[in-house]
Amino acid sequence: MSDTPNFRRSGRHRIRKEIKPVQTIDRALSVLETVSRFRQMYLSEISRRTGLHPSTVFRILETLKQRGYVEYDENTGLYLMGVKAFELGNSYLVERPLSEFASQAMRHLAGALNETVNLAVQDGSEIVYIKQEESSHTFRMFTKVGARAPLYCTAIGKVLLAWQDADLVKSLLGDEPYPAFTSKTLTSFYSFMEEVRRVPVSHYAWDNEEREEGVRCMAAPIHSAEGMAVAAISVSGPTNRFTLSVARQAIPPLIEAAKEVSRKLGYQE
Repeated sequence: MSDTPNFRRSGRHRIRKEIKPVQTIDRALSVLETVSRFRQMYLSEISRRTGLHPSTVFRILETLKQRGYVEYDENTGLYLMGVKAFELGNSYLVERPLSEFASQAMRHLAGALNETVNLAVQDGSEIVYIKQEESSHTFRMFTKVGARAPLYCTAIGKVLLAWQDADLVKSLLGDEPYPAFTSKTLTSFYSFMEEVRRVPVSHYAWDNEEREEGVRCMAAPIHSAEGMAVAAISVSGPTNRFTLSVARQAIPPLIEAAKEVSRKLGYQE
């Protein structure tokens, strides 16, 4: 017997018969979507919301955990999203609507501030630049689209990690001390997290010459409909022109640009 799906003819068209979903995959996706929606959950809560038996949910969660799609906190007994899930979501955003949704906001921001504006996402322990709007200055910041940088020494990295579990962040950053790019690089988990924890309140983060001497950068998070920071918009310039006072004036338009893109992704404050 052939494994090829059956078709029936209707006029000149071939119409595919409805195929029942694979039950195991359907259940696994239901569990993953439930954890994604509620961020942190106990097994019993997941079982109740999905309508699946606890033993079934446990087996699914163990498989997802082994593949990196969920994490388990042994101290609290809570399940939360793993880095693989974020990587999967980011790959969709890179290829599809994110760049398009961000284009107008980035152009307006670069025009208003006349400094380079970047759009970046997380890929494991790094950020990846996926779009850029350059300033009109002869001397300006330039980062090639597709270039990567560590999470711990960038303003973008700080805002992307601000809504993630601290244990997950620690596992992503690896062993301390982190390599220093300049004398101002934050090389310890404690000093890095001090700044990360401010982001949900302030809605932005700084990089004051932590990645490159003479370069100042600020970033604000872009949220998905589920509330996760899935990308970030940054503005950067040389410190002799993009001074602290100038940078502080850029905070409101930067945050508003990021919020504009977030709204297009379905995020509601």
